[in-house]
Amino acid sequence: MQIERVLAELEKAWKEVLPDLATGLLLGLSETEFEALRPELPVNFPEMLKTLYLWHNGQNPEQISFLYHHFYSLEEALFEYQQNRQVSEQIKQTAGIDTWPENYWPIWGFEGEYFLIDLDSGQIYFFFVQDSPRLWYDNLGQMITCLTQAVQNDIFRQNAQSELETDQLAWEKLRLALVCSEADSGPLYAD
Repeated sequence: MQIERVLAELEKAWKEVLPDLATGLLLGLSETEFEALRPELPVNFPEMLKTLYLWHNGQNPEQISFLYHHFYSLEEALFEYQQNRQVSEQIKQTAGIDTWPENYWPIWGFEGEYFLIDLDSGQIYFFFVQDSPRLWYDNLGQMITCLTQAVQNDIFRQNAQSELETDQLAWEKLRLALVCSEADSGPLYAD
């Protein structure tokens, strides 16, 4: 799956169906801007994530992409990564628990909740810092495809106040139709 193609499809869906969201996307990083940040990134930072940030470097901080999760710029993701690694190291020293492994990279987040990529496997997890990570998508391309189809099928939509709404049941059904059998099949949030 070509990540460039699925990103272009998502952007097209956002422009057609959720134009306010599309206009909030930040410009992509240049190669030079990305390379300036590379020394701070994990050594196993994958090419597909570089492609993501060259496409768009996140979105305006006050906006959300889906549910209430914000698409982090590379700088925001790096800050979240470093902050969570620092806390994890402190907890590891005192309790012997690694709460944020080095291979977790946040892509979308909200107040301690993250959709992150495992830099080693490429799998996408939903992670709440007080809980165990839950396998949510097989890879980034699959997540982007799911977001695109959710926009195209009116699962994510704007209400009269221009707020993003989600048909939670339809989104779960769509996601489960796309993911592998090992993915968490429970709802994102328990009732």
